[in-house]
Amino acid sequence: MSESKLLTVKLSSQDYHCLAKEAQRLNLPRNILAQRLLKFSLEEIPPQF
Repeated sequence: MSESKLLTVKLSSQDYHCLAKEAQRLNLPRNILAQRLLKFSLEEIPPQF
């Protein structure tokens, strides 16, 4: 298993509010929701050759 890395992302106030609101709705910590969103986004990107 590879070592975990820390990623810092700067969000606009509006995006942060949207993330926080959605995390609260799903009863998840913001960081967990952000991790899941990033993972899903990366899986949906078609491979570039």
